[in-house]
Amino acid sequence: MKISIMTISMLVRVLRSGGDLTVGYRAMMEKVAAAGFEAVDITSLELEVLGLETVRQTVREAGLGVCSYIAFERFARADEPTLETRIAQSKA
Repeated sequence: MKISIMTISMLVRVLRSGGDLTVGYRAMMEKVAAAGFEAVDITSLELEVLGLETVRQTVREAGLGVCSYIAFERFARADEPTLETRIAQSKA
């Protein structure tokens, strides 16, 4: 069984720090891996502020997997114009 962690509280600290988001996010993922976690729960907030490719690359470089995708503060509806995009992002 893989143990994952939702990193939203750490991400908020990175956002509030005022520093380079990519550098802070990379350091965050390295700490998660060093703590022994094997996977993370990615939120839509991470994708919004960092972009899919940055998140994907950073997670992979840290040697982590993705356990789940959380549409943070948004609920997907069948009639939502961005539903197809959200589905594609969650599969990426």
